[in-house]
Amino acid sequence: MDVTELKGMFLLGASLSIVFSMGFGAFKFFQKGNWILSAEWAIMFTSTSSLTVWIFTQWNWQYNFVMYLDAFSRVAGMNLLVVFGFLAVTHQYKPSLKADVLIFITIGMIAAALMYVEPLHAIRPYVFFAVHYMFLPFLLLLVYKLFQLGEHRLGRHMLIASVLLTYIHSIADFYPIPGDETNLVYNYGFMALTTWAYAYAVIFFAYEALEKASKPQEA
Repeated sequence: MDVTELKGMFLLGASLSIVFSMGFGAFKFFQKGNWILSAEWAIMFTSTSSLTVWIFTQWNWQYNFVMYLDAFSRVAGMNLLVVFGFLAVTHQYKPSLKADVLIFITIGMIAAALMYVEPLHAIRPYVFFAVHYMFLPFLLLLVYKLFQLGEHRLGRHMLIASVLLTYIHSIADFYPIPGDETNLVYNYGFMALTTWAYAYAVIFFAYEALEKASKPQEA
C-alpha cells in the first residue's frame, strides 16, 4: 500500500467520524425540537456523507454539491445558525418556523452567490475567515458559561475545540501545508474533518449542559 492509498484510508476514517458526529447531533436536536440546529447538523451530515461517497466515486457533480454545502455552512451555517439555535437555552427563545425557513433561504442565496458569481470568488476566503472570527466570541462565551456552571471538563473541551476551529479556519484558504499531498495526519482535509467532528460534538454537549441548567429557571 503506497502513501496515497494510506492517506485515502485516513481521510475516509476522518469522513466517517464527522458523518457520525453530525448525524448524531441532527437526530438529537430534532428530538429536542430545535429545528435550526437539527437542520444545520443535517446539512453538515449530508455534506460529509456525500464527501465520503465521493472518495470512491470521484464524480464532479457530487464534489460541486459538497462544496456548495460547505460554503453554506462556512458562511453562516456552522456559526450564525449555531448562535440562533442556542437562543433556546440562553434566552428561552425559538424563532418561528417561518423565520427559520427565511434564514435558511437567505444563507443559501449568499452561499450560491459566493460559489457561482465569479466577481465574488476573490473575496470568498476572506468572508469565511471573517465570519469565523465573528463567531469566536460566542465560542469563548460558551467556555465561560460552562466553567460558571461547574462543567469544568466540558469547558476545557470547549476551549480546545475553539482553538482547533480557529486554527483550521485561519489556514483553510491562506496557508498551504508543506507536504499536504503526502502527510497522513498533518494535511488540511484530515485535520478539518476531525476538528469539525470533535468540535461540533462538544458544541452539542455544551447545548445539553446549558439546557439542563435552564430548566430549573423555567419551572
